[in-house]
Amino acid sequence: MNDIIALKTKNTNAGRAAILNASNNGLEGVITHVSFGDGNGVSYTPNGTEIALRNEVGRVAIGGGNRDAPDQVTIQGMLGDIGEHWIREIGFHLSDGTLLSVWSEQDDSGDDILLLYKKDGVPFIFAFTILLPDLPDNSVNVQVSGPTVNVVFDTEFALIIANQARITRQQWHQQEAFYAQHGHYPGGQS
Repeated sequence: MNDIIALKTKNTNAGRAAILNASNNGLEGVITHVSFGDGNGVSYTPNGTEIALRNEVGRVAIGGGNRDAPDQVTIQGMLGDIGEHWIREIGFHLSDGTLLSVWSEQDDSGDDILLLYKKDGVPFIFAFTILLPDLPDNSVNVQVSGPTVNVVFDTEFALIIANQARITRQQWHQQEAFYAQHGHYPGGQS
């Protein structure tokens, strides 16, 4: 199966205004940080009015990336220890802190789409490509200031990651169903 997970980001009104203002002044907006949140336990569909994540649990400086096309940037980095959380939302921030774009999502039946379960002691190395079709060409770039990260992609790697994400989601649903039926998680966890 050739499923690759595509995160559908939504540009915020504040982020769009900041980029348009910079572009009108001959400048470009610069993405410097990525934030991660647990959505207060619920995924949602961003509508563009967001100015922050619902419950940010960590923020990191970008460790790699570049502008790949006039309307596309790739961002890489490493999320270290932030406690243990399900990651249900991601934010991409400009150099002044403005939230440019946000991702959180539910599937067609209203179930949460979970990016990952972040465990303490296990870094999460990430690479995201963001499409920016509703912004002027060449108006957004990336500033690298975090620990250096250089993720190399190939088809096999992408399939492995997609399958790991699918298995994690299935395990989560199984554990929640067990909890609903028995009042505790498998292994006696409550």
